[in-house]
Amino acid sequence: QMLPPVLAALADSKNTVRAAAKATLNTFVKETALKDMFVNEIFSSALAKGNPFVKQEIWTWLTEVLPEAKGTLPKDELSACLPMLYASVEDRSADVRKPAQD
Repeated sequence: QMLPPVLAALADSKNTVRAAAKATLNTFVKETALKDMFVNEIFSSALAKGNPFVKQEIWTWLTEVLPEAKGTLPKDELSACLPMLYASVEDRSADVRKPAQD
């Protein structure tokens, strides 16, 4: 599994590392499909770790790529992310709240 370490890199405090991780996610989407990335609750597990950088970057990235994948993602995988989405909408950090609300 290559995806969990990439998502873990989103927790880094350096913007360059997080940007590289997002670029890698975009490459994965181009070369495969977003639905192939939503398996084994990988995204919900990453979001559950509570790191604000991870939440901010994943929600921002998902707002960019989800419209193109409408209707193709596994419902159970998306449902597993809902508790973290609701928590992020009410997060005390505006950097987490804004992308979660988008």
